[in-house]
Amino acid sequence: MQIILVRHAETLWNLEGRWQGHTDVPLSPTGIERIRTSARYVEHWADRIAAVYTSDLSRAKATAQGLFPLWQNHITVDARLREIHLGDWEGKKRELIMQSDGERFYEFDHTETVSAPGGESFRDSRERVLSWYQERVARWGQTDCIVTVAHGGTIRALLFALIPDLPGSLRKHFRVSNLSVSVLKTTSTDRAEIAHWNVPIEWYRGPQA
Repeated sequence: MQIILVRHAETLWNLEGRWQGHTDVPLSPTGIERIRTSARYVEHWADRIAAVYTSDLSRAKATAQGLFPLWQNHITVDARLREIHLGDWEGKKRELIMQSDGERFYEFDHTETVSAPGGESFRDSRERVLSWYQERVARWGQTDCIVTVAHGGTIRALLFALIPDLPGSLRKHFRVSNLSVSVLKTTSTDRAEIAHWNVPIEWYRGPQA
């Protein structure tokens, strides 16, 4: 089974370098335009995928709806696919967080168990995303191709949930760009391997047989 993970298009806060988390930030004009131009690259996916899922945050939903118009009435929305909750750090730039809460930021960035004030830890978000996967995987066939449109943190959380040998402290080294494609191939119901990582959507050839 293949899980194609697509990060949402650029938002206004991506453009400004602000941390988003659960805040429902709209797409930027550039993000909207890139979805429009990228839709033609994914047209041929339509008859090769078994399901499309998305976070309930508008930046992910709008990306899924724009990329997969033929699936408009069949996209499943699930709040468990939200970005990691960043609490009081949402809306702030990384540099300001490091200046005002540097020790906590370091622990958040290098461990799995420390959270932003009022937010969740990486372990929390990983367990949340894993609960979505474990609930859904029983409905998927071994040859199915599943598309999930979500967030950088969500995509990393699923990666580390399904490849548990990876230490969570390495997550910052797995870059996830706007409108990139990462593909996991499952080797069992609870483990996976990386087939592609952070490929621009325009470069990805689509689901493989």
